[in-house]
Amino acid sequence: MSELSDFEKLEKAVLIANDPMSDPNLKEQIIHELEEIKSSKEGLQLAFEGFFLNKITSEVARFFCLTILVNYLENFNEELTLKEKETIQNQTINWITESDINEAHYFKNKVCQLIIIQIRSEFPENWKTPFEELFLFFKKDQVKGVDIGKRIVSSLEIELFGTFGNRDYSRSLLVQDEIIEEGILEVFITFFFECINSYFKKEKQLINDCWDSLAILIEYVEVSTILNEDTSEMLMVCLLEPNYQYSTTMCLIEIISKKFETKPKFDLLQNLKFAELVPKLKENSQDFETMVSLFKFMNSFGMEYLDILEEKLMSRNQDENELNELITRFGNNVLQPLLEAPSDEDYLFSKELIPFLTKLINYLQLLKNRTDNQYSDFINDLIELLLNVIMEKMVYPKNYLFQSQNDLSTDGFEEYRLELSQLFRKLSQNWSSLIENFVFNSLKKIISINTNNINNNNNNNLNKIENINQDNWNEIEIVLELVYILGEKPRKKEMNDPNGVFSIMIDLIFNSNFSSFDHFKIVCKYFKIISRYYDFLLINKSFIPNVLMSFLDKRGIRNPSTVVRDECCTLFLKFVKDMKTSLIGYLNDIITNLSPILTITNYFQFEELKVNNYYTNEQLHCLFESVSLLISLSVDQNYIEECSNYLEIIILPIIELFQNTLNHLNSIQAFEHIHLNSFQLGIKAIESLARGFHLEKLQNDFFIPHFKKASEYIYQILSITNGKEPIRDYIISFLHQIPLTLGNNSISLFTECFSILFNTSDDTEDFIALLKLLGLYSSMFKQDLFDFLNESLINVLNKIVNLFQSENSTLSEATRQILQLKRSYYSFLVNIIQDCPQVFVSEKNIKQFLEILSITLNNLNQETDIIILKKCAILLLILIKNWFDQIEGFDDFAFKQILPMCLLVIVKTLDLDQFDNYSVMKSFFGILFFLFEKSSNDIIYLLSEEIFPSFIENHLINDQETKGICENIIILLKEQYTLTKRNVFEKKLGSYFKELQKKRNDLIKN
Repeated sequence: MSELSDFEKLEKAVLIANDPMSDPNLKEQIIHELEEIKSSKEGLQLAFEGFFLNKITSEVARFFCLTILVNYLENFNEELTLKEKETIQNQTINWITESDINEAHYFKNKVCQLIIIQIRSEFPENWKTPFEELFLFFKKDQVKGVDIGKRIVSSLEIELFGTFGNRDYSRSLLVQDEIIEEGILEVFITFFFECINSYFKKEKQLINDCWDSLAILIEYVEVSTILNEDTSEMLMVCLLEPNYQYSTTMCLIEIISKKFETKPKFDLLQNLKFAELVPKLKENSQDFETMVSLFKFMNSFGMEYLDILEEKLMSRNQDENELNELITRFGNNVLQPLLEAPSDEDYLFSKELIPFLTKLINYLQLLKNRTDNQYSDFINDLIELLLNVIMEKMVYPKNYLFQSQNDLSTDGFEEYRLELSQLFRKLSQNWSSLIENFVFNSLKKIISINTNNINNNNNNNLNKIENINQDNWNEIEIVLELVYILGEKPRKKEMNDPNGVFSIMIDLIFNSNFSSFDHFKIVCKYFKIISRYYDFLLINKSFIPNVLMSFLDKRGIRNPSTVVRDECCTLFLKFVKDMKTSLIGYLNDIITNLSPILTITNYFQFEELKVNNYYTNEQLHCLFESVSLLISLSVDQNYIEECSNYLEIIILPIIELFQNTLNHLNSIQAFEHIHLNSFQLGIKAIESLARGFHLEKLQNDFFIPHFKKASEYIYQILSITNGKEPIRDYIISFLHQIPLTLGNNSISLFTECFSILFNTSDDTEDFIALLKLLGLYSSMFKQDLFDFLNESLINVLNKIVNLFQSENSTLSEATRQILQLKRSYYSFLVNIIQDCPQVFVSEKNIKQFLEILSITLNNLNQETDIIILKKCAILLLILIKNWFDQIEGFDDFAFKQILPMCLLVIVKTLDLDQFDNYSVMKSFFGILFFLFEKSSNDIIYLLSEEIFPSFIENHLINDQETKGICENIIILLKEQYTLTKRNVFEKKLGSYFKELQKKRNDLIKN
């Protein structure tokens, strides 16, 4: 502390701490010293004189002085004498009254915070007149008074009335009650209104500050205090004055949103004359923030009006005529300005109305549920109006940059469209028939307008559609989006009705030229509708050739637009999975069209395609998987020869790609980026192809030689790259997939690859991935993998256990990774001990495994992770049940090592208030009960007479806790333990508890 014992040193220290160019070591030391000084009396004195007596001049250091004062008064106020507190109070008020109006705002804010913190601690007992002193100052200088008053009000909200900065809530409540009882908030309100009257059209900032402060105070006073005969006129005048509209509107929002009685609330809403007011406010709105505030007001007004209508609707004593009149008035005077279709440019404002529109739909649901159904016409008309509004608002702005993420003029519009889509979903869920017909008519309308050859009265002409004009793509896109949303609900039943709305709509879309539009939004929407309404194609198979060709030609997968290609490649895979065998007859066409894209035999071709950004890896993988699925489906139909030819067309070029790349790599003796790209593409392509060929599901294995050949090259690639990233991850992913395709033929590939991967693993993430891979193969092939596991498993386990020992608890990220590795390790052991138990009990491994298990058990001494403890309990229970009487010497190991560790874990997790801890105890008790059955009552004696009593005496503080522990242990015993030994244990615990109670009672008496 002596280093910062004077003003000059303190000021210098603060400047160093805030200088980004300071020496890091020095800076760290100084920051530590500054943190210490914040809580010291010496620091408080330095800060007080440094700021209030101007003994420190640097602004940064002066602000730090205020920070010390705030911190000390918040946390150590009780250490100050009354005289010291009074000195700070007086000096704080003096600074407020004497400071210049142009003083830095951060100083004024902090000093006002300091005043409120002192009020919270000392008012009214030890500081009776803070507000009188402030109000006296306000009257002398209203301009400065408003400037300080708004900051005082803001600090009151944060530090006293709110919970954000509140450290002593009970104390705050007492002070709040005192402030309210003395009418202090009303004095603030009167002062602000006096200033508004005095400075109207003179001081723009002052008037806005007054309304901002009033908006805060509304929550804590009666509405009539702010809005009455004297103030209402001034509010309306300021509301219509452009310079004050924003702050007044925000204040009005707080007023109408405040909860108070229904009748005065309704009178207030009526008196605002909403339908007349909104156009005036719109006309006066001169900037973005003011327009946003207007829409916020419209939303709040609508929400409050709906609350009143809902209350009236749910009231049992409500007069029906009055309700009808209210609903009619609502429709005529409120909904029109709220639902007036805006232009496509104002979504940044109209998005504020989403909460109101959501509440409106909920209210319509309540009206709909009335048994008399008297409002059906009103509801239907309103829903149609809502649908038109949704469609109008979903129109993309004219300046929308679809592929730009940084264009501010379009910021948030997609999110706004999602919210509008949610409104449409709510409507369609409750009025499905009405919504479906609306969308159907909208679709007919846009096509009729743009083609002039649709007879709206004759559905038979719907399939006679010529080219649709693209000029109105925006409106078309919205209708297609609504059709797509309607498809979220299964429509298979509707598709079976050829004269139904959905069948006709999809017929109409499939016969359109939407897939040929220039704008990618229309094209993408068309293909999304195809993939969602595939049931229509399963029923109307005559459409399949045209739809399929739209996917395969320049409209879809070959589209010049990257966005369309990406969408189509993904959707085509989904389309293939959904259509299944319906596409088998078109396999030749599909292969013919896709093979030029998928046939990449030379790395230079691939690099050229990458440079031109033509097909990404993800797009190609979708196409490879689509082809493989179709070929495998054809195998099931016994088209074996054709399938073999098709597979060769696709897979042989990938094998050739491997050959060419490896040859080029050997010739130049240098690994380049171009080789990496080729390897990544090829490995992922083989993996994608393998997804379609599951050996167990197919009757013919003609594909195995091709995949074996490809696998040989992949092993060569792994060897050349020596298991390094990023090829390593690609090969691990491939190894997860290939056993489903090759079956036992993949074992040799796995063992060879695993050795390389294991030897080149150097971090926890590598070992986690390898454990998952090893677990997969051991569960699939079990005995067939015995030789490999018998030779390698112990080395793997040893290496991982050694990693546990090297855990560095000071590195949070490293600790997290070690935790994940431990979880994977125990999960792996639990699975492999069941899949391949013979590996562990072999003569070669049993001794080493018990050593590893012993180390593992010792590590549990410090383990707190619930997941690991549960997995370990499962592992140990499996071992003792299967090995106790079978493996020589394991009974001795169980009693000497497993039993003590189980007892230790149980003792450490005796906090039975936590369910997870209880379940851990229960798991380890299962092990103990098994061992108890194999032993004498000596172990019961150890548990009841030594372990639990020792723990209870060292950790528990009262009899109730002791009793709770004993009772819960007995519950566990009753669940799992045999009657005879349970009675012995229960009796011993009961007698111990009574003895402990007696000892404590004796201590109390003495």
